[in-house]
Amino acid sequence: MAPEDLVGTFCYQLFQGRDTFCIGCPTEKALASGKIEHAVMHHTSSESTEGETYWDAYAVPIKNQAGDIGNLIQMSRNITDLKLAERKIKDYAENLETMVEERTKELNRALYDTEQARDKIDGILKSVGDGLIVTDLYNRVILMNRAAEDLLGARLSEVINEILAIKAQIDATDDIRPDVSYVAKGKDHTKGSLV
Repeated sequence: MAPEDLVGTFCYQLFQGRDTFCIGCPTEKALASGKIEHAVMHHTSSESTEGETYWDAYAVPIKNQAGDIGNLIQMSRNITDLKLAERKIKDYAENLETMVEERTKELNRALYDTEQARDKIDGILKSVGDGLIVTDLYNRVILMNRAAEDLLGARLSEVINEILAIKAQIDATDDIRPDVSYVAKGKDHTKGSLV
């Protein structure tokens, strides 16, 4: 269609194949109000585009010297991608609470399972009569039983995450007697020997 053929043609005729204004049309509003009007138009289909579209539309009345509307300009910008992105964000926000609740349940279950496993390990540690100290790869104390607390002269709460040092000595009977100490607050605390 030639540009001169567009003059006097409404967009609802040209793009929508209609014979009346679209619902909420800014052109219809501008013709009635005599002012610039704006609307976001939503179309599920049209003769010029496929599928759902959104248009940011402005209608600007051009008045003659008498103040009557002589012409009207409508400017429309396709904002479909923006609107679809907004919809995805809204859907994600609505689902986020559910996802957080599900993840919280998973974490609470994992915490419960971990506490149960720790209780079992604590039970085993308490039932061992000899001093038993458990360290991580860096020799930091992570668990110990009551006998080990008595041996070190310190409670688990005092030495947890402290570095444990074990020095082996061979006595006159060729028995190995390791000395156990821990480093707390920068000081070496030698407390006793493992038998």
